[in-house]
Amino acid sequence: MQLLRAFVREDRGQDIVEYALLGALVGIASILTWQQVVVRVGIAYFTADSDVQNLSDCMPNPDGTGC
Repeated sequence: MQLLRAFVREDRGQDIVEYALLGALVGIASILTWQQVVVRVGIAYFTADSDVQNLSDCMPNPDGTGC
């Protein structure tokens, strides 16, 4: 019983656990945000309505001539 009480009262390492939880939260939020960005960019780029792929009808040459 004394060992259990000592374990409950012990607070060493508490900040490490808090930082680990905070890091996990930031990581999960970053992953979810990145997934949403990828989906939205994909929709904007590949949707037939947006026509992003055909904004330029002419491709200039490396020497500056062309269009």
